[in-house]
Amino acid sequence: MERRRRLGTLRFFNDDENDVHFTGIFDGNNMTISGLFINQPDTDSVGLFGYMDSGAKILNMKLADVNVTGRNFVGGLVGVNSGGTITNSHVEGAVAGSENSEVIGGLVGWQYLGIISDFHTAGTVTGL
Repeated sequence: MERRRRLGTLRFFNDDENDVHFTGIFDGNNMTISGLFINQPDTDSVGLFGYMDSGAKILNMKLADVNVTGRNFVGGLVGVNSGGTITNSHVEGAVAGSENSEVIGGLVGWQYLGIISDFHTAGTVTGL
């Protein structure tokens, strides 16, 4: 049986310009977040977690029916993974970059020195 919980406003870490990076541990407890909608076509490092640093960990995440749009470094779960670890995480839905965008991915937009294991993505990824 799939467990679901309705979340109110969830602040995500996407402020790369002001050095707001995720550095902690987030365990999604295999719950599903459905209908995530992020529309920031003029912003870099966009995802549920915009930028994760070395030592950060995200595990047991499930995102369904996402609709995420950013400029560069756009992912359904993480925009930029700079040394963090992502384990047992799944994303389904649409991820897009705005005009002249670069580095777009279903799970992670840009992966640098991090570790990703046991993952699954399904849906569409487009750069416009």
